[in-house]
Amino acid sequence: MIESIPTQWEIIVVDGRWTGNKAPDKFSSKDLRDKVESYKNVTLIEYSGMEFEARNKYFEASSSFDILILIDSDEWISNFNEEIFYNYISHLTDGKHKIESLPSNSFIPRLFINPYRWRYYKSHKFLKFDDGEIENISHGVSVVNGIEMTTDDKLRPKELTKYIEDYQKQLWKYETEQGIDRLA
Repeated sequence: MIESIPTQWEIIVVDGRWTGNKAPDKFSSKDLRDKVESYKNVTLIEYSGMEFEARNKYFEASSSFDILILIDSDEWISNFNEEIFYNYISHLTDGKHKIESLPSNSFIPRLFINPYRWRYYKSHKFLKFDDGEIENISHGVSVVNGIEMTTDDKLRPKELTKYIEDYQKQLWKYETEQGIDRLA
């Protein structure tokens, strides 16, 4: 869904299966990677590991960015009003923010101001700010005006959707067993 992203934006794609995902291939096909790299504003990073570590690759790669928007492979920007969006974010100084996601409204923040200051912390449920503060990913999340995303699981192969569901169950179980499903 790269075509839905404004062409003036830099795009970072992190490609690789997550630890515990039983997909047969570690990375996307060469044809798909070549297609992604054919866009002039795309940087492709290959990484295979824990999901939260892969998401940290976005933060690490965005060290010169003022904002970072995380968009998964089954999502796209379905509504974008440039004037409203840029006016809204111009008043934000730091933080994590939600983008309306249709049809199901997710609590997960997708837009980060000064993304180089954030990292996922030990799981996909917590974020650590560079001042050491650790937050539940859904706490203090405001909705950004001027942009909406749409998601469609049908864009993924059925086998991959099943792998993802199984992986998420394994991840939640692992995080609970390790005591990283909550802040101590």
